[in-house]
Amino acid sequence: MPSTRTPSYRHHKPSGQAVVTLNAEDHYLGKHGTRASRVRYDELIAKWLANGRILPRASGRYAQILWMTS
Repeated sequence: MPSTRTPSYRHHKPSGQAVVTLNAEDHYLGKHGTRASRVRYDELIAKWLANGRILPRASGRYAQILWMTS
């Protein structure tokens, strides 16, 4: 049975970044402890939950834009 726990907002100490792991992939959210990183965490978790606990993958130009702004 899959876990029903929500992944944790964590501190990646070497980089000072906030990080969350979704589907075995780390997502860096910005400087740990900032409002912006918490908002990004909330957005990712909302997308992940809405899509059945799988984060949808972007493709093409949109994926490049997302990667560049992450």
